[in-house]
Amino acid sequence: MINIKSAVLHILDFNSGLAVYSQEPLNLTESDCLPYIERHLEKSFFDERLKTGIFHEGSEFRPLIEDYISNRRDLISISEQAAKVIYDAMAISDKPASSDIIVCDFEESDRRFLAILILSNKSAYTHQILQAQTGFKNELIQHLAVLPSASQKLDEFAFIDLESMKLKFVDKKRNIDGHNAFIFRDYVLKCSSDISQKEAIKLVTKIADKIAEDNGQSGAVAVSKVKSFIVENSEVSENLKPAELIQEVFAESEYMQTEFEEKIKEAGIPKQVKVDRAVAVKTAKSQKIKTDTGIEITCPSSYLNNSDYINIINNSDGTISIEIKKIGKITSGS
Repeated sequence: MINIKSAVLHILDFNSGLAVYSQEPLNLTESDCLPYIERHLEKSFFDERLKTGIFHEGSEFRPLIEDYISNRRDLISISEQAAKVIYDAMAISDKPASSDIIVCDFEESDRRFLAILILSNKSAYTHQILQAQTGFKNELIQHLAVLPSASQKLDEFAFIDLESMKLKFVDKKRNIDGHNAFIFRDYVLKCSSDISQKEAIKLVTKIADKIAEDNGQSGAVAVSKVKSFIVENSEVSENLKPAELIQEVFAESEYMQTEFEEKIKEAGIPKQVKVDRAVAVKTAKSQKIKTDTGIEITCPSSYLNNSDYINIINNSDGTISIEIKKIGKITSGS
């Protein structure tokens, strides 16, 4: 459960070229902002896109965090510093985006964290009521600083564990000063960046699919085995080890196991990746098959590895047939 202790809002407005840094924290007791911030924290804290990292030696932000923990700095001070770094980086990017920055101190499962949320503004229309000579006149006006809804995923945010100093963040690649860079990794936190669980699962699945296809096997079946292994593994461990997955997916071929191992090393996938149970189940829920004849089939992933439900047949003429079994009823879907 998220418990927010304090929060500060800063405004980076590139439409007017102004940054407004608040000198007071948000009033969380007498406003409607608390549920809004809580919702974004909950969605972001458990986001499958989160990467992990640690501060680089020489990071200017880590000493500020240490000062905050020891009460030598307050939240206003360190949040303003973070917002200024974000503003300066965005200002020299190819697409400066007006944003609100929320920095908050909160607890989750008895651990204390600092969060930095970048809420990109968007343009939207609303109405305004004007007084005319004959009565009221209703007009449409464009509002340039509408925040993301509470249900919308944010593109950039970071969490700092105030006990271990470990980092979790989601970054968006930007062109900054003529180079590809990331706001949190390269400018605010200055930290390392490990692969996210979402990226790791996607890469492992893609590699297994290609290796199977290149060796005359069904990529769909190989992907199904990958997803099944990930789900089963998540029941006993929060860490996914590609070396163990290799032996399960390509048990019949040492050559394919070796090829898989080489490819995951090239892709930068570590020896073990933390995969939450919820992410594993979500990833393996279903699988889509596309054929070159334009037919698409979506089914539970486990069915592709079970010939009682789906049988993939390699025909003598080089084509593939798919047999779907145990169907009780067929309905038309849009």
